[in-house]
Amino acid sequence: MPALRASALPATLLLALLLTAGLHVAWLIWRWGPPEQAAWYINLPYLLVIALSAALAGLAWRRSAAPQRRGLRLLTLALLALTLGEGVWVAAELLTAAVPPISVADLLYGAYYVLLGLALLRLARVSLRPLETAGLLLDSAIIVGVVGIYAWYGFLGELATDTSTPLSQRLVALAYPTLDLGLLTLVLLAVRGRDVRFPVLLLAAGLATYAAADLTYALYSSRGHYEAGQWLDALWTLGTAAQALAGWWLRRAPLQETGAPPPAGLRRLLRALPYLAVALSCGLLLLTFGTSTPAARGVAWGTVALFALVMCRQAVSFVENARLNQELRTFAQKLEASRNLLSHQAFHDALTGLPNRALFRDRLEQALATATRYRQRVAVLYLDLDGFKLVNDTLGHAAGDELLVQAAGRMRGCLRESDTLARMGGDEFTVILTHLGQPEDAELVAGRLVGALAQPFELAGEGGQDSGLAVVTASIGLSVYDGHAPTEQTGLPPNASTLQRRADLAMYQAKTQGKNSYRVFHPDMEATVHAQERLESALRGALDRGEFTLHYQPQVRGSAVTGVEALLRWTHHDLGEVPPDQFIPVAEDSAIILPLGAWVLDQAAAQAARWQAAGTPLRVAVNVSPREFAQSDFVERVQGTLTRHHLRGEWLELEVTERLVVRDIEAAAHKIRQLRRLGVLVSLDDFGAGHSALSSLMKLPISALKIDHEFVENAEFHEGGQQLIQAITSVARAMNLAVVAEGVETERQLNMVRALGCDQVQGFLFARPMPADDLARWLAEWRAGGGQAGG
Repeated sequence: MPALRASALPATLLLALLLTAGLHVAWLIWRWGPPEQAAWYINLPYLLVIALSAALAGLAWRRSAAPQRRGLRLLTLALLALTLGEGVWVAAELLTAAVPPISVADLLYGAYYVLLGLALLRLARVSLRPLETAGLLLDSAIIVGVVGIYAWYGFLGELATDTSTPLSQRLVALAYPTLDLGLLTLVLLAVRGRDVRFPVLLLAAGLATYAAADLTYALYSSRGHYEAGQWLDALWTLGTAAQALAGWWLRRAPLQETGAPPPAGLRRLLRALPYLAVALSCGLLLLTFGTSTPAARGVAWGTVALFALVMCRQAVSFVENARLNQELRTFAQKLEASRNLLSHQAFHDALTGLPNRALFRDRLEQALATATRYRQRVAVLYLDLDGFKLVNDTLGHAAGDELLVQAAGRMRGCLRESDTLARMGGDEFTVILTHLGQPEDAELVAGRLVGALAQPFELAGEGGQDSGLAVVTASIGLSVYDGHAPTEQTGLPPNASTLQRRADLAMYQAKTQGKNSYRVFHPDMEATVHAQERLESALRGALDRGEFTLHYQPQVRGSAVTGVEALLRWTHHDLGEVPPDQFIPVAEDSAIILPLGAWVLDQAAAQAARWQAAGTPLRVAVNVSPREFAQSDFVERVQGTLTRHHLRGEWLELEVTERLVVRDIEAAAHKIRQLRRLGVLVSLDDFGAGHSALSSLMKLPISALKIDHEFVENAEFHEGGQQLIQAITSVARAMNLAVVAEGVETERQLNMVRALGCDQVQGFLFARPMPADDLARWLAEWRAGGGQAGG
């Protein structure tokens, strides 16, 4: 029973508040009951509405999540102060029939405004640092000042200069609408750049209702038209209830930053706010020029005060800009100092320090181009450690890692400075040999590697204990490209993929023929190489045959799903499901990527539009290949896609790589600006993998940086990697960019990237990529678990 009563309490309070407020408003409209009891009907229901609002806010405070607790406590105290103030007023009116012009009630009302203002700042999670606070208060004062000048000219001047009313009473009457406008302005300014949802709108509506009521009260009072029980009293009732209801909704849903900068129009309006305020006040000043009425003098003095506020705001802006510029310079210096390390991690294996797959591919392409031009020989060795899995299983991963490090050291000792040794992953390594005199020279190197790796390794097991000797061997495949004879019997083009695949084929030949040896590629091994050509042939007709589909992987901020990334999948009638890392490079090496990329963009936009129509707005991110982005009509095609599907640009995000844009930073920046004018978001994928300077990237009007999953994996166990991610997030925040961490697979990684400042995350921890229909079911389960869906 106690549990049942506790669960029913919120519903009871909500129902009581809504019924009481509704009955009070209804009475003010239809006026039933004896006229001599009207004062009771006017005051007691309103007092009960305030008390119930305070109780509901208090319950929200007690049941709120940690980020909201302070703000809701302040809201509760504010409504309690309002309850006490109204109680004093009602007691005086009903029991003594004489309400003093100024009383303890006014002090309590003043405390209500102060506490409510602090509650708004806490609920909006506004930084209370001096500069930010000063800027926010000055912006609020400027807006209130403009409205106040016009209100003074309209009717407040009459009230303020009415000498038949004591000065203190006039000041109190003027204070209430001024404070209302100040709080309304404060909440609208404080939530800019945040996720504005229903409770925020409800809170703003409550404050606007209060402001309208107090301004109308001041107008009616100045002309002797106000009497208790008018429609005007309903506004105070509705405004108070709206504040309490907003607090109840905010107990579990703190205002989140959107991750994207405020709209360009809003940013321009905020920058122009001081000048617009001065222009409006000066316009009224010109209208009243030459007159000496109290209203005109008030306009003149108000304009002078407004000028002073604007100058103070400009001074705060100058100081704030100087501080931000200094912070940005500091962050830029830190990031520039980390670029070499960041680039090293992007292109090198974290364990052995060797070049990784990406750098190996880049160097191999350069070596082949040089060999073709100058008629030289290049060899690729593909090496796999035999027996490594047994070492890992028996001695532990620490011993396995140590063996890989020692093996890398031995292999370096067998190579020249000009050769490249790379780790492809696991226990697989590759070697690039350049400037070979004879093809047999590569075989000599392969023999030395086999011999060096056949010697026993002294390893330490788990916990650093000596595990004695471990023996592994190497199987090596060798493929040679001879620049003297670029056209070989197979007729295959001499490219990096072909040479690497041939070495891989030869390595498996060595494994199947006894291990601890090397084999040289021979055309008889070409069957597998021809499979790649068959893959490209199958790929050319796959789009027409309808073999492609899109899967979607959610992107999560806090408990909210803010968007999805569209990922391409291919199912061939003979080949089955072909992994993306197999067919996408083939598509990118040919012209197939252009129609395929256009199809992906169209399908993703169509799906986003369907989600919009179904009431589940999700932003869809689409990867853009370098060939697509380089097309002269790319922006027009994006615009046509949005128009065709009636989709606003803000629901589409295009992901481009750093290496794509730095080829021509000015042209890329121009094209991205065109996309941003359409409302389309543009994010920078694999940030840090290129060699561009931060000063160049700052020219790009992007909205987000995406941290690759390899950095997340490295940072989980390496403090240096965490420092780099933190440096990226710091600079991103200084540049008003969101940060997305990809490839989050464990709770530990999730907690790490969130602690380091990443706004959004995606990875297998939340969901694997899935078809749109499965995503709909997943979203339903996510909502049932307490999450939120939609941008």
